[in-house]
Amino acid sequence: MSERLMWTFRIVGGDPFDLQVLGNPSAEHGGGLSIWHLRVTDPHALEIEEVAKLHGARVMAHCQTETDEQTAMHKKMLESGDSLFSCLLCAECYWLDLQVEGYCGMTEWPPERRQAALESFEGAVEDAAACPVPR
Repeated sequence: MSERLMWTFRIVGGDPFDLQVLGNPSAEHGGGLSIWHLRVTDPHALEIEEVAKLHGARVMAHCQTETDEQTAMHKKMLESGDSLFSCLLCAECYWLDLQVEGYCGMTEWPPERRQAALESFEGAVEDAAACPVPR
């Protein structure tokens, strides 16, 4: 069985609905904007996304729990005194990618991947426009 991790779900629009997920508070969506923080397994997170989509809602979900590798990297950066990110917005940015140099997908991803993200994800467009770091 996969590990239960903390997930954040941003649900926008669609029909009102609610979910009861074992070990979590009731998750209610009134049809406007809802933010849920639920402790679920990865497969359950995908099921929750599908339920929201079936109700006509747009959903963005991301896991908030760090991997052991990410925790070790953050600890190393804190101990060295170096800044991990270019600005304060980076930690919550769509373009954050800890697998590339500089941790920024906007500057490091191949052009076709950047374009696909901009065409497919509202968060990518919003975060690119809000980025204060010169490119």
